[in-house]
Amino acid sequence: MTSSASVREKIWNPGPITLGLFADMGWKSTSILHTPLKDIASVSKVQIQATVESDTTFDASNFKLYYASGTEDIKKPNMVNMVYNPSTKLYTGDIPVKNSKDSIRYYLSLKDNFNKTVTSPPNAEYYYYEFNVGKPDAAGPDIDYSAPDIVSANRAITFLANVEDDFQAGVDTVFVKYTLNGVEAPSFGLKKYNPLVDSKELSQGRADDVSYFNTTAISSLKSGDKVKFQIHARDKSGNTTILPTYYAGTTMEEKPAATFYEFTATTLKTASSSYSNNFDVANDDFATIGFSTSTITGFTSGSLHSSNPYKNGLGLLDPVSKRISIPFDGNEIAFLRVPITLKNSTDSAKIVFDEIVLVEPGETNSVFGDSEFYDYVVVEGSFDGTNWVPLEDGYDATKNSTWNSLFGSKLTTGSAPNSTATATPSLYKNHVVNIYGEDLTNDFAGEDLLIRFRLYSDQWSTGWGWSIDNLFIQKPAEKILANEQAINFDNAFKVYPNPSSDNMTINLTLESPQEVKVEIFNLRGQKYFDEKLISESKDFQKNITLKNYTTGTYFIRVITSEGARTKRFVIKR
Repeated sequence: MTSSASVREKIWNPGPITLGLFADMGWKSTSILHTPLKDIASVSKVQIQATVESDTTFDASNFKLYYASGTEDIKKPNMVNMVYNPSTKLYTGDIPVKNSKDSIRYYLSLKDNFNKTVTSPPNAEYYYYEFNVGKPDAAGPDIDYSAPDIVSANRAITFLANVEDDFQAGVDTVFVKYTLNGVEAPSFGLKKYNPLVDSKELSQGRADDVSYFNTTAISSLKSGDKVKFQIHARDKSGNTTILPTYYAGTTMEEKPAATFYEFTATTLKTASSSYSNNFDVANDDFATIGFSTSTITGFTSGSLHSSNPYKNGLGLLDPVSKRISIPFDGNEIAFLRVPITLKNSTDSAKIVFDEIVLVEPGETNSVFGDSEFYDYVVVEGSFDGTNWVPLEDGYDATKNSTWNSLFGSKLTTGSAPNSTATATPSLYKNHVVNIYGEDLTNDFAGEDLLIRFRLYSDQWSTGWGWSIDNLFIQKPAEKILANEQAINFDNAFKVYPNPSSDNMTINLTLESPQEVKVEIFNLRGQKYFDEKLISESKDFQKNITLKNYTTGTYFIRVITSEGARTKRFVIKR
């Protein structure tokens, strides 16, 4: 090796000293590639297989398999030489099975010609692989899968699931049962992924060994088509796992029962700057999962509503450990097929509707996003139909004291009780969602926003659900609820002085003493103020110090049981 390199000079061998330095720095290494064995039903000996990747040299006689059976100490193991097979390019070693039922621990070790020892797993003998022989196979495979919800029509639906069994014999069959628009269709299988011949677009890296797929089973769906399906996975011992499952009862000790996922195909309609619907006349403006447009029993007019009652979330317990493998989540969705072209004025960019929310409350003091917030409803927006953001925080029955009291007044027995309370038209409350809220600013004016209403449920406790009526988007509401007194919100909600300098006062007239949430945002949706306050009278007042705020335009939002109201204010100095 020379001290400097000339133009286009190539040094293929820098010499033994430099190579030795590189090796000491870790530039030469050896790796043992081995897939650990799983449990085996019955066998007289077990073959361990491995390959070696190395950019140095080694003597194959230094490749060892160490093992211990039953009560033997892995720190004083038995040893077997790994033997190379040139035709398969595999190193193999056999572990004899001494008893019909046995527990075997093992690891692999190789010393290369640089006197470096590598093991699989790393840091053996403190870590080792373990499997059982003679243990009965009593559980089906585990399934990992993410179900679609609203999909584009006229496109093939790809099914891709990861399926893994706890026994070495492995998975036998994976297939899908489904119905199309309520009519049973022929089942279809999922093929095991082969990275040598199958599309790399389906590759999941290390998960390829357990990946099963079908890209052509459901090749074309029309707008409005609904598919319900479940995945079945059977192992070589005949045990079957069905996905999804849900808790149908009211006690946590019960086993979840098999059920179906559901998705809907749709297309978009022509974009509009406004939208309204009183849901008294049937139309196809919404693509739905769980939701429907009809007149609920006991009501006199139509509405857009969830299932009554709504269903617990769907998921899966690991067949072996019985711990949660796929979280139990449920989503009923009403997706507006009409994209809304956003207006520039924040005063116009509103979603106004009447609603009833009898949805399981979360734990006391929990907030939207907490694991203990439990079930909720939320209005969401998206520019691409894939990435959805809440236009305001999700909420549950606690949004209105009457809803909350009714939900808790009729609970079933059990450790996971359901509410059997039913709604009446008098429970409708008005709700205003400001589209330019926490996650959107009017920088998006002129763009087309997709809107959906979503009811989320976990695995425990359900109720009557969510009903939406008299929906107006970027359009003045034509009427108020017949059972509610009209309120002049310009008079009921005041912010002064406006413009402000160092201090600002909020005055709000309420229907009754209650909790009031106050939030302040800038034009970019950044939150500057967020407090929950208790008003002990119908006249709520709050003074806010603005000394730390920069000059500019802001929005203040108050949220009460009567809905949410937003006003713009300006800070000038």
